[in-house]
Amino acid sequence: MKINRDQDELQRQTLSYELGEYDAQPSAPVLIVDRVLSQAIEPRLGLAEALAYWSSASGPVDTQDHLAPATLEVLRELPGSGSRVITNVHWKYADVRRGSLEIRVDDCLPGYDPGSHMGGTSAQFALHLPDTGRAAGSMTLLRDGWIPTNAAMVGSSPSPGLDRMHRRLAVLLMVSGDLDASGFTIPLSWVHDLYTWSSYQLLFKTVGLDLGYSKTSKDPDHV
Repeated sequence: MKINRDQDELQRQTLSYELGEYDAQPSAPVLIVDRVLSQAIEPRLGLAEALAYWSSASGPVDTQDHLAPATLEVLRELPGSGSRVITNVHWKYADVRRGSLEIRVDDCLPGYDPGSHMGGTSAQFALHLPDTGRAAGSMTLLRDGWIPTNAAMVGSSPSPGLDRMHRRLAVLLMVSGDLDASGFTIPLSWVHDLYTWSSYQLLFKTVGLDLGYSKTSKDPDHV
C-alpha cells in the first residue's frame, strides 16, 4: 500500500492510499485535516501515514515521508502487524526536537469547554478535533485550538474502534509541530484496547512525544 500526503481543493491536508496486490480495501475514506501545515516534522508525518491505514495493509507500506528506525521497530511489534513491511525508513535520523506544550485533546465544537470533564489534566493547551461535517476551518487562540477532521469516519470496518484510534493519532502526529507539542492526552473513550496501549505510547516516544489518556464525562454537547 502506498500512502500519499497532499492538499485538496480547499487547502486541507489529506492522506490517501493506493492499494497493493495483497491489501484489503480500506473502509476509511481519505483522511482530511482542515489545516495547512507550517511545521512538518518528517518522522512524525511518516508515522501518521503508516498508522492511518495500518489495519488495511497486508504487505509493504510505502509512506511518502520517512520513518525513524526506532519507530519501525515498534510498529513491527503492534498486535496483528503480520507481514506488513515499512519501505521508507531514514536510517540516519537524529532525535526529534521535543516541543514545550502539554496538549489535552477532545472532539468538541467551539463554544463548549470540556475542562471539567477531563479528569483534572494539567495540559497547557486544549486541542479540539470536531468532525468536518459540523465545522470548517482551523482556529487557534492562546490556550485553545480547533482543527476539523474526518478521522472518526471508518465505514464498515471489522475493527472500527482500532481504525478510528489510528486515524485520530495520525492527526495528532501531523499537527504536533505546528502546536509545539511535547505530548497529548486523549479521552479514554478513544483508546481501543488498554492492553496494547503501551505500544502506542512507545510509538509516540520514538518521535519525541508523550501520549496519555484521561477519563471524560459524557455530555450532550460533547460530540
